Amino acid sequence: MNGAIIIHLSLLEIQREIVGRIEAERQIVEGNRELIQIYEAKIKQVIPARGLCEKVWEG
Repeated sequence: MNGAIIIHLSLLEIQREIVGRIEAERQIVEGNRELIQIYEAKIKQVIPARGLCEKVWEG
């Protein structure tokens, strides 16, 4: 050969299955991000002391 790199691809059906799994995981991650926002807002309502919320999130 002339130094070219050969990359073998999976069957299109398998590629689509992989994409489907990745998309499903992406949706889960996005849902978790939304839950985090919801719980952060709830915590900020429960801890009304000024400046205390920032200290909680700074860890």
